[in-house]
Amino acid sequence: MRAIPVIQPFRKLQQHPTIQYWRRLMGCQKRILRRLQARMPQAGPQAQPFRAAREALCRGAAAGLRRTLAFEGGCVTSVMKVIDIQGVVVRGCGKFRKQICLPDDLLSGHGDWMPSFVQGTLNVQFSISQLPRLLQSHGLQALDLKDTFPPSIYRSGADVPGNTIQSNGKNPRQGDLQLWRAILINHQTQTKHKCFLIRRVKSRYRDKAEILGQHNFRENWKFADGHQVSIQVYSGAHET
Repeated sequence: MRAIPVIQPFRKLQQHPTIQYWRRLMGCQKRILRRLQARMPQAGPQAQPFRAAREALCRGAAAGLRRTLAFEGGCVTSVMKVIDIQGVVVRGCGKFRKQICLPDDLLSGHGDWMPSFVQGTLNVQFSISQLPRLLQSHGLQALDLKDTFPPSIYRSGADVPGNTIQSNGKNPRQGDLQLWRAILINHQTQTKHKCFLIRRVKSRYRDKAEILGQHNFRENWKFADGHQVSIQVYSGAHET
């Protein structure tokens, strides 16, 4: 994994509300630890539960702070490996099937996950509030060009005929394709499918996921509007 360089002055970073939240939380945990320490026997079997509670508390606080710093531009490595999304199937605009033509070699090198794909995507609507806390401000837009949760596949938008999001001088990577390996679970039909979450840089979708599959989900797997689904999205840095 790659460390993320500091992009904010340390003092400004310390004043960030998310960092202040974790500092308050860790202060509370320190008080709990002191109480545990005062009550903890020094040795013997009775000391084991207290030691386990103390270690779990320390690990949880450290992991939460590392995750926060990684997404907020800190100087530590991300521990984010998977994002779980709960949503419902909805009708899309149809651009990925009627207008945008994905290149045939899009999945080159990823045949172990999904050997082929069909044009078009399945749209899943979800609530941003149920995303991990660090994505709740911008939804899936927060993943664009994010080194802390890189895609498995990245392609220039110029390789996609009919791409409706064009790059410009201000945003030369706008419209580029990002694909993350994912598993789609349909709770109505009790089926599980390997797929890709596909997203274009600077797409306006914040609370809607577009899923690329090996087969047409509606025609071949009987997906329908209103079906409750889960999506497990994997970081490209931790291929499953």
